[in-house]
Amino acid sequence: MYIQTNLSHNINLVGLLAEYVKIGKGKSKAEKKKIREEYKEKSKIVKQLRREYIKEEGKKIFISPSQKYLEKYANDNRKHKTQEEIKTESILIQKNIEFETQKPIILDNIPMILDFYIPKLKLVIEVDGGYHKMSKQQIKDKKRDKTLQKYGYSVMRIPNELVNLLF
Repeated sequence: MYIQTNLSHNINLVGLLAEYVKIGKGKSKAEKKKIREEYKEKSKIVKQLRREYIKEEGKKIFISPSQKYLEKYANDNRKHKTQEEIKTESILIQKNIEFETQKPIILDNIPMILDFYIPKLKLVIEVDGGYHKMSKQQIKDKKRDKTLQKYGYSVMRIPNELVNLLF
């Protein structure tokens, strides 16, 4: 499990845990002590990150990819929908399409919250606000889309402007 810190450092907690478990096998006392201390220090960082938020475009974003925190963030998103998400949702309801909103999933250790998910079609609909035009976000979106497609999901991205134009 990788956890992205607000300093853009990755912590490979699984690898560190594996080292911690193996410390009894062929390592000197000094090496064992160093691994224990490193594990304890990084565990503290991970616990701190689980409580920490970062701000991005006025929204609070959870850092931890833990399903528990992802679900909590998804619930918060459901309570604070954008006008474009409300419009998209009303159309799906009018068309009697079964869907889930703000569906939290983790694929390839990448935590994601899908704006709309239609299980029968394995279709993801993302309603993209203005920050999706930023180059950094576009890179993240492409990586996310590729991951979803790798697992058999189809992804449809609809810009806010199009939702407002059509509805």
